[in-house]
Amino acid sequence: MVLPCSGELTLEELGARHMEVYDWMCRKLDSGFRREYMRLAKRYDRVSREDRDSLRNKPSPSRCLLSLIETRYPSLTLGDFVTSLQEIGRNDIALRLIPLVLRSKSKTACSIEVESTETCV
Repeated sequence: MVLPCSGELTLEELGARHMEVYDWMCRKLDSGFRREYMRLAKRYDRVSREDRDSLRNKPSPSRCLLSLIETRYPSLTLGDFVTSLQEIGRNDIALRLIPLVLRSKSKTACSIEVESTETCV
């Protein structure tokens, strides 16, 4: 399957095209002992303190955070998001996303192939 592409994958496109990776990432961030989703939220100025505080009461705070980031930073590239993950010490997640960043950068012109990735547990 081929979908149109305007360049590098955005965070929103990650959720649409690679849902299994997106879900895995949310589970990893939610299960962290150090509340990595809060540390990640602090990296984005448009996510207010009130927004961050409200995340604690959500079933999946990371999913809610990513939704906020997607809304407030619609053109945020996956590469920039990976940098934020590395800055908070979540290299495990960053390493899983880097191949998608590289793949989207290497596609030419106007299409990107939707490829299945391994299932995460």
